[in-house]
Amino acid sequence: MKIRTAAVAAIILASAGVMATALPASASWYPAQVSTIGAGATVRDCYHPVQWPSTNCPKVTFLPKGTAVHIICQRVGDLVYGTYGSSEVWDYVSVTVSGQTYEGLVADVNVYTGSNGLVADVCS
Repeated sequence: MKIRTAAVAAIILASAGVMATALPASASWYPAQVSTIGAGATVRDCYHPVQWPSTNCPKVTFLPKGTAVHIICQRVGDLVYGTYGSSEVWDYVSVTVSGQTYEGLVADVNVYTGSNGLVADVCS
């Protein structure tokens, strides 16, 4: 399992007010990359309008495996199965591909962070 139940519970409690926020407020980021094992990862816009992170959010772009990303913050959303098992954690990322910068949510199970726990602040 990508993340322990206690860590998911902490995200749920800490992100209770997330739905009212349009964008994450964190000024720092954590370097990571899309898994080199899976097919890649889809960046999704769950902020316009603000909605629960899920695969139902509109697609922003698709990131090929190995793409470097900056995790700005993390939040809880729908349970997703991916390269690293299953998790309810979603990463708000910023990524530049071919000179174009994209931001949005990616299911954490498709991102290699080197950790089974949270690596960034909870989105506020």
